[in-house]
Amino acid sequence: MLANPVGRSTITQSRLRTTRCQQYNRGFASSVGNYESRDSSSDLYNYTSGRWLYDEQFQLRRRYREFNVKALKEYTYREFGTPCVEMSKLPEGQYNKVFSLKMQDRREVLARIPNPNAGQSSYIVSSEVATLDFLRNVLDVPVPKILAWSSQESQISSIGTQYIIMEKAQGRQLSEVWPTMSEKQRFALVKDLVAIEKRLLGIDFLAHGSIYYKTTYPDGLGAVNIDQLPTSKQETGSNFVIGPTTERSFFIENTRGKKIDQGPWRTAQDPEAEKPSGISGRISTRRARAKNHVLLLEQFVTILPYIVPTTDIARPTLMHHDLHLDNIFINDTDPTKISSIIDWQAVFASPRFLQARFPSIVDCDDPYPWGAVQPSLPEGFDALSSTEQAISRDALRRLRLKKFYEIASRKFNPTLFTAMDATRNHSDPTSFIFHVIGQSASYGPVPLEELLIQVYGQWDKIALKNGLDIPCPFSFTEDEINEKRQRAQEWANVFREFETLQTRIAGKDGWVSHEETLFALVRRQKRPNGLFVRHYQASASLALAFMDAFSPLIDAVKDCAPGYGGLAIATISLLFVVARKKDGIERKLASTIEGIRDRLPAIDLYKSIYDENHALDSEMQSKIIHAYQTFIEFCISAVKYYKGHGARKYPTFWVLITSFKTSNASLGRWRKALVPGNTSIGESSTRVQSSIVGIRRLGEELVAKNVDRIKRSNEELDRKILELDRKLLELQDRFSEEVIDRFRTTFQLEGFSQELLDQQLEDYRVALIMDQQSFAGVLERMSGANLDRFINSGVYQQWATSELSCLLVLSGHNDEGSLSPQCWLSPVALCTIDKCRKADSVHFAYYIAPNEGATVYKILASLLLQLIHSEKGILRDEAERDAFKMEMHYYQQKVPSEENYRHGHNDKTDALYDIARRVVRFFKESESVCIVVDRADLCRNFVDYDQRGALRDGREEMIRAARCRLKILVISNGIGSREGENGDAVVESIIQRTIHQRFA
Repeated sequence: MLANPVGRSTITQSRLRTTRCQQYNRGFASSVGNYESRDSSSDLYNYTSGRWLYDEQFQLRRRYREFNVKALKEYTYREFGTPCVEMSKLPEGQYNKVFSLKMQDRREVLARIPNPNAGQSSYIVSSEVATLDFLRNVLDVPVPKILAWSSQESQISSIGTQYIIMEKAQGRQLSEVWPTMSEKQRFALVKDLVAIEKRLLGIDFLAHGSIYYKTTYPDGLGAVNIDQLPTSKQETGSNFVIGPTTERSFFIENTRGKKIDQGPWRTAQDPEAEKPSGISGRISTRRARAKNHVLLLEQFVTILPYIVPTTDIARPTLMHHDLHLDNIFINDTDPTKISSIIDWQAVFASPRFLQARFPSIVDCDDPYPWGAVQPSLPEGFDALSSTEQAISRDALRRLRLKKFYEIASRKFNPTLFTAMDATRNHSDPTSFIFHVIGQSASYGPVPLEELLIQVYGQWDKIALKNGLDIPCPFSFTEDEINEKRQRAQEWANVFREFETLQTRIAGKDGWVSHEETLFALVRRQKRPNGLFVRHYQASASLALAFMDAFSPLIDAVKDCAPGYGGLAIATISLLFVVARKKDGIERKLASTIEGIRDRLPAIDLYKSIYDENHALDSEMQSKIIHAYQTFIEFCISAVKYYKGHGARKYPTFWVLITSFKTSNASLGRWRKALVPGNTSIGESSTRVQSSIVGIRRLGEELVAKNVDRIKRSNEELDRKILELDRKLLELQDRFSEEVIDRFRTTFQLEGFSQELLDQQLEDYRVALIMDQQSFAGVLERMSGANLDRFINSGVYQQWATSELSCLLVLSGHNDEGSLSPQCWLSPVALCTIDKCRKADSVHFAYYIAPNEGATVYKILASLLLQLIHSEKGILRDEAERDAFKMEMHYYQQKVPSEENYRHGHNDKTDALYDIARRVVRFFKESESVCIVVDRADLCRNFVDYDQRGALRDGREEMIRAARCRLKILVISNGIGSREGENGDAVVESIIQRTIHQRFA
């Protein structure tokens, strides 16, 4: 079955179900004909799955498709050798009509006929057929089998339209079983979906556009690199080409002769450069004057060469756009296996970064933590009510499923994950400008204009990121930016209110089901004034918003006195808006002025520059006071004007603004009244503006006369001192880098970098999360709420909050026979590292899950190198550098002797301990240092050399030597690691706790 319009549930029967609704709709539907009076053929041609509360004629015309029903049945008889005994219409989507044809031999097939709004029918049908064939027979993606289609002109002329006849999708619709599926089953289903997407991403298309048969579109470009396909698929794959796109943003209804390039294209830039042509085609048919919009689209095209990615994420890829529950079918006996995916119409090969998104079945609106961070229950979960806890658990289930898709994509489809990551940077306007372009025809030019201003403002950063050294291809003046940003804010406010009103009254596009029609119409005819009046009266902040919108001086006053001035303005605004009696308003305003007279922040600002008794301070104070007084006079004039224009008709002033019917006229009258020079209110406005300008001019005069010279002199001196300090630090850091490079060479860490280490951490985190899903019985014991409880209580808290340097060893055994390669306590290590990252005052180092080849030298040396990098200043002292170099030289000369090799206490490890002790002593008593070692049991061990014991001894030596507050956390699987032999012990400054837990 197909998706219904705008995501609403469809009505499977076209007849109305209540007498009341039947009676009402007969009267309402006069413009489109009596719904009940239509014959069966008319129902087959028309859209019958719902109604529109406005523009219904236009919407119905876009979905009306007449065809020869008898000829369609005769064709299926000739094709399948058995007559059609029943033809019924299925619930409609936005773009197609689908009919069930039941044959005499009990076979059932589907006939699919595109509506006019779907696009150019010949392209739509031939591309969809070829796409399904390519998916099914080249990529082995489960899709319905095509049985016949309108490939011949004679077939089209007899039936009267383009069509596709296909098998019914195999299996059950996912929406039928989704509510009863367990979380484990849903994870398995998502993993199957990711495997299907891997097949789609594993093929390199040679061009951007839709798929066609070579025989249907002989001018097309080669579709795929045949050499990438298995030998058995190469002949089949050679039958396909890339031709014009069927994507609907390139289709213009009622073109009036306008044509745009629909491809195919060789590069990712070409289709995006052509989109504005389609958009301008649509806006030009709707609006007589759209020059500004077209100009903005042209500006977008000028930056395209510089913002379209050139990496793998720009390669053409075929991805399904709408994987919701109704478009996925599952196996009849195994709900974790996908048996068919439907609705591939208008899918085309396009840049990967434009298609990377969460599928609908896993996406949700809950706040989502991106990256290798496991979602968890909210803080204070135990204190929530049972209803709130149930809501939190539902949200957690949604987030866990979304996270599982992200992690699975990262592991199995890394380029898709990279593309998703690249398009989620909300601080970079180029990461979502392509989406705004796509919405431009519907939402108008203002959002695009605001985004182009952001691009212009951040161009230096954008150019640097893309390795460019060119100016932005377009520019805006400061006045243009201010004007356009104000317009954008006004547009956003109006659009938000309009969307709210539209959703409450008529839905997103006015579509309603037949049962909803009567009630929606009643809602639409209700006057919303009372509801909106109560809503706005309840918010004092909107009073200030009113003054912001109508006074041309508010921003100027705020600039002068940003602190107390803003509060005063809010108070004054509130008095005007909520006061029902205006008689005593002047007295109240006077008391407000008196209350702020001696506390104006602008005066304090200038007192910091001049002596307290300076004459000009008094002048400045007088000007500020005068500005407030003229502003109040302006407000009084506004009240008088308000009284004189029929305001008593409404209970409060705000009703005038929010009145549904009269708002445009009222607002226009107010804007006209507030223009300087118009009536008394305009004169008051001019006086306030003059007084504000006077304040600014006086301030500029004061600064120019007395401050600039001294300020420049001080700045020049500060600059010279900073330059000398910078050069000294550069010299010291150069010496430090030389020592660090020698350290790398000594311990064979030339390829070591913090970036590589962080990447290994994230990969390990991904592996751990994947194993948590696969081995839920073991690893989930230290995830979510369990992890939070462990971190916030018991021995961990004692270790974390201790004022002493201390070592905490956590040794956790997995269950007997567990297949998980991970230790169930490892999430504690990851959580500790995350905490250290967030704490800027903590120096930290970590080593995660060393492989079996890692030695005590490699592990300790990498930890020490991280600590040195975290505070390079520790090597700026010449004496410290020399001593450090001597100890490295001593380490290089040592070779372990046979007599003490077996016990792990040889000369070489002793030299390593000396270096470790020196590094931790670099840090001051006031500093905090944290070291995390996960899976110490994986440290390489020898029959004649206990390296794990040497690693343990090295940690203890560091604890003893530290002057700083050193915390070391060690996670071990506890098998053959000698961890825990000391039990609970206190040795000098060491607090060691070893935890052994075995679950039955």
